Amino acid sequence: MDHILIVDDDRDFREALIGRIGSRHSVVCADSVSAFREIYQAGAFDLIVLDMRLETDRDGLALLKEITAADPYQLVIVVTKYVDTETHIAAIEGGAQLYLNKDEFPIPFIAQMIDVILRQGHLRRQVASLEKRLAEVDSPDMVIASGELRELHAKIVQVAEDSEVTVLIRGESGTGKELVARNIHRLSPRRKDGPFVAVSIAGLNKSTIHSELFGHEKGAFTGAAGQHKGYIEEAHGGTLFLDEIGDLDLETQVKLLRVLETRTVQRLGAIREIPVDFQLVTATNRDLGGMIERGEFRRDLYYRLQAFEIRVPPLRDHRQDIPQLAEHFLAGMIKAGRTTAGGFHRRVMELFMHSEWPGNVRELRNAVEYSAIQARAHGEPLVLLEHLPASLTGGTTPAAETAAADFHRHLARAEIEYCNRALTDSPGRVSKAELAGRLGYNDRFVFQRRLRKALALCPEAERDFPEVVKFFA
Repeated sequence: MDHILIVDDDRDFREALIGRIGSRHSVVCADSVSAFREIYQAGAFDLIVLDMRLETDRDGLALLKEITAADPYQLVIVVTKYVDTETHIAAIEGGAQLYLNKDEFPIPFIAQMIDVILRQGHLRRQVASLEKRLAEVDSPDMVIASGELRELHAKIVQVAEDSEVTVLIRGESGTGKELVARNIHRLSPRRKDGPFVAVSIAGLNKSTIHSELFGHEKGAFTGAAGQHKGYIEEAHGGTLFLDEIGDLDLETQVKLLRVLETRTVQRLGAIREIPVDFQLVTATNRDLGGMIERGEFRRDLYYRLQAFEIRVPPLRDHRQDIPQLAEHFLAGMIKAGRTTAGGFHRRVMELFMHSEWPGNVRELRNAVEYSAIQARAHGEPLVLLEHLPASLTGGTTPAAETAAADFHRHLARAEIEYCNRALTDSPGRVSKAELAGRLGYNDRFVFQRRLRKALALCPEAERDFPEVVKFFA
C-alpha cells in the first residue's frame, strides 16, 4: 500500500478524503504545522496532500519548501479554498505536482487524482532504476548476462590484450559483429588510443576499391589529383575492421594477404612501401569454406584471417538475454528523452521471448525503438502490444484505449468518467444544476464550462460517453 500524509486543518475534508482512499492506501493526518513536523520524515510517504492555508496564509508554501528541500522527488498535491494566480505559480514552481481548488474539484475527483499522481511516481522510480542499470553495464554498448555472452566477452578480452592477432568474427546478420570489433579496440591497452577504421567491403566501389583500401599517389590514374591515404594506412596504430570480407574480390585478396605478411602497404602509383601497424578484425556471415571450394576465396588468406575466430550466437540461441537487452535499449531512449515509456507490458515481453528474431539483436533494437516512439506518441507509460511493429504482431493489435496525450487530457477524461457515472446512477431526468450539486460543484456554470472544455479535449468522448455528450449538447 502507498503511504499518504494529509496535512489539512479542515476535519471534514480529511475525513471525506480518508473515506475515499483509506481502503487502498495507508493514510496519516496532521492538522497543524507542529503536527506535521512531528510526523514527517523524508522518504516516509509516497504522496503528501498539503493545504495551502493552515495557521497563516503562507504556511502551505513554507512547508512545501521544507518538503522539497528534504526530498526533491517527493510527490505533493496542494489543495486550497483560496485560489490566486501567485500562490498557484509558487506552488508548482516549488515542486507540487498538482494545485487543486477544493470548491472546484469535489472529493471523489481529488481521490482519483491521487491515484494518477501515485502512478506517475511509480513510473519515475522505474525510470531511475533503469538509468541506474544502464550506468552499471560493463560496456556502454554491450549487455553481458548469459553464459554465452560471458564466453563471448572473455574472448574479446583475450584478443584485445594480445592486440596483434588477426580476428575473424562469424555470425548472422544483425548479431552485432561490428560491436564486437569495436569492443576489441576499446579494451586493447595498446590500440584503444589509436584510430578505429570500419570498412564495409560490400559498400566499396569495385572500380576504386584498391585506391580506397591501399591509397594512391598523385597521377596514379585519371582523376587522381593528389595523394590519398587508404583505409589500411589510416588505421596505423589502431584497429582496421573489414566487414563482409567474403565480398572481397580475388585480386584484392592477394594484395591484402601481402599487407598482412609484410606489414607494409604500397599505394597505387608509388614505388616505396610504407610500414603499417594495426590489428586486423574481419567479419562475415558467409560460408568462406564453401567459397574456397568454389574458387571464390583464397585458402591462404582464409588461414591468415582465422588465426583467432569468434562466433557471435544468433539471438534465438540466448533468449534469456532478451529482457535485459530490451531494457538496455529502452533505457538508452529514456536517458535521451526520446520516450515516455518506463518499461514493457508483460505481454510485450512474452512476445519478445517467443519471437524468432531473424534479424537478431539489430531487429530487437529496432523493434524497441519503434515501440518506444509509438508509446511516446500516445503518452503511454509502458510499451504495449499495440505499439509493436506489424512484423512482430502479424499486423494485428488488441483493442485498447488510447491514453491521454498530456496531463490536461488525463484530467479531462477523469472528469467525464466521473460525470458519466453520476448520470448512469441518476434515476429519471436531471437538470445540469441538479447534477452539478450531486457531483459537489458549488457553481453549475463552472461545472458546465469544465465539462464542455473536457469534452473538447477528448475526441473519443462521443464514442465512449455518448450520454455525457448528449447531456451537454
